[in-house]
Amino acid sequence: MANNVNVKKLEADLWESADLLRAGSKLTSNQYCMPVLGLIFLRYAYSRFKLVEQEILKDRPMRGDRVLPVEQSDFAEKSALFLPKEAQYNYLVNLPANIPEQGLTGIEGNPLNSLGEVVNNAMELVEQQSEQLQGVLPKDYTIFSDELLGELLRIFNNDALDDVGGDVIGRIYEYFLNKFAKNVAQDDGVFFTPKSLVKMIVNVLEPAHGVLLDPACGSGGMFVQTGDFVNHAGMIANNTMTFYGQEKVEYNAKLCLMNMAVHGLTGVIKSGDEANTFYHDAHNLNGCCDYVMANPPFNVDKVKSESAQSAGRLPFGLPGVNKAKEIIDRLILCAVPAGKPHNFDYKTALQELVQREPNRTLVYRMAEESGPDHDKTFTFEVLLNGAVVGRGEGHSKKEAEQMAARAALERLE
Repeated sequence: MANNVNVKKLEADLWESADLLRAGSKLTSNQYCMPVLGLIFLRYAYSRFKLVEQEILKDRPMRGDRVLPVEQSDFAEKSALFLPKEAQYNYLVNLPANIPEQGLTGIEGNPLNSLGEVVNNAMELVEQQSEQLQGVLPKDYTIFSDELLGELLRIFNNDALDDVGGDVIGRIYEYFLNKFAKNVAQDDGVFFTPKSLVKMIVNVLEPAHGVLLDPACGSGGMFVQTGDFVNHAGMIANNTMTFYGQEKVEYNAKLCLMNMAVHGLTGVIKSGDEANTFYHDAHNLNGCCDYVMANPPFNVDKVKSESAQSAGRLPFGLPGVNKAKEIIDRLILCAVPAGKPHNFDYKTALQELVQREPNRTLVYRMAEESGPDHDKTFTFEVLLNGAVVGRGEGHSKKEAEQMAARAALERLE
């Protein structure tokens, strides 16, 4: 295991190599950012794929003299992302230079005539394996020349990324994200909160289990740091925490989902106008969160406070000064339930409430199950005398039931 100094040197060396390539091209930092982060993600996915593949092959049965080939279902059982051959990093980095002569075809049978088209196709193949990543990964690699893209692939083919182990690729993703944040102007606010600030917020709240909302999630630093905190405490973040995020800028939301994936986290992130937290509770989590963490978009100064109030986003009243910040503060207060412990049993509380009156029947039913086996989302509904009074989703049936019971209790109390 390499020490911290070696990891820092690796981060700096990779950035210097990638940035030198950008400086020699005609691309801006804005054009360069997402595709480069996408390659780091793809390198992470391949590293994780190889580790899980080795684990599967240890006990693999044989047919004749040959080991049975690894299949997608094997990875689903391990809650890991399966990579088709054409999406594997070593396949891409070892392609010959004369791509048009290779007779390669894409998902829909279309000819692939450049390395950029081949990498775009790889990203589409990865998205097919994960509902959380659909429509998220960059697919604009044709802006690069084959020479530049080939060199970028080779930079991130560094064996040290595997040798140092642990979460090094996640750290490198964050390092590049931080570097790009200093160069890429975002019209709708800053997409990167300094890690030191994020770490302070997480350490103050000490999250352990429950629902975490970041109503202005940007690139997802709150989720990543929370995942690290929970994992270091000896728990598994994906089992004990449910992550929800809102982010108005879709570009930033994609950065967030890739960031979470690189760190092995799953979550529900909504973006676009309906995820503008000043005016919308995109996940219907009012009063349903155990933790809310946010670095408010303090540079946004044209918030329609009256619209926020009429949308029910300001139940404690309209702020008089510093409107952007105070609106966020009050939204956070609305999302956190008062007086409920983190391990509160909402199903039991709801049952006790319903039993206070005769002839009332409470039923839970699973309304929806979506996503591949390694990335499932369950949706449950609570019915009182046949009418839906609560709805909730989660990454396990138990979690979804609790969320549904929580929503019903909030409505009936």
